[in-house]
Amino acid sequence: MINFRNLLGVFCIFIISFNISANEEFAVTEKSNLMLVVRTSFGANKADPQLVPTGIQVFQDSDGKKHSFEMAHYDYLGDTHIRFVFDSAETMANATPEQFDKFGLTPQEAVEVAISNIYRDYGQPNIYELESKVFQIQGESPDFDSSYFLDKALWKRASALFNDALVVAVPSRDLLLFSPVKDKKALKFLSENVQGWFNESGSQGVSSALFIYDDGTWKVQQSPGN
Repeated sequence: MINFRNLLGVFCIFIISFNISANEEFAVTEKSNLMLVVRTSFGANKADPQLVPTGIQVFQDSDGKKHSFEMAHYDYLGDTHIRFVFDSAETMANATPEQFDKFGLTPQEAVEVAISNIYRDYGQPNIYELESKVFQIQGESPDFDSSYFLDKALWKRASALFNDALVVAVPSRDLLLFSPVKDKKALKFLSENVQGWFNESGSQGVSSALFIYDDGTWKVQQSPGN
């Protein structure tokens, strides 16, 4: 099995990047540093990409006192959920629904703001061909590579480039892969290996599923095995 992180001789299909450095002076909870990350929902297999709040969570502190809170976390597709965060030089703090109200944002509008902020600070995604019509998407920060899973413009552009629907794998935070649906060899390769990549990623794992993007619509192509 190929370890994509160590693959040599990568052939660059095309690269689009911005060289805009992050502003490290902004306040932690400003709209300008709202971003998102993709995380695992073990045991889930959600059929559609509608953002659904994960709801109230309860934790117990060291004194045994229980606290209830709600974060801006949303179940997404398959075994994934997204977390909105405020990124800064020192911290990555969770956002709350109340802060969305303050900014006048719906969750879907917040996705667009978050992706725009990631573009500004960490560059537009680069697309590289690895081998056998399997492609990898990377930005300038591995921590946010999986966030491009939510980038509508990227998938529209990639689908148009190949004039085909795309099968997508996001097994870990720093590994986002796809192949054209019509390439059966590449599809088989992704299908046979996505679970292994997810398992190897440990706490950095995101999804053991495969997803299909077709004309602006997302579906689960292969159910998660976690």
